[in-house]
Amino acid sequence: MRVARNRGPGVTVEQVATDFGVHPMTLWKWMRRADIGLSSLRVCPVPAGVGRRSAGRC
Repeated sequence: MRVARNRGPGVTVEQVATDFGVHPMTLWKWMRRADIGLSSLRVCPVPAGVGRRSAGRC
């Protein structure tokens, strides 16, 4: 993921995917899953006794 995210100017995700021998859509999916994984680290604390649904969003 780091290589795909820190690619140089003018380098497309398709070119990075080709370099690694994967389909561009596969690389996009991996990047999206990594984003979801990172966003799950930024979860708001939920008070004890309160369900996640009733806690709402931060």
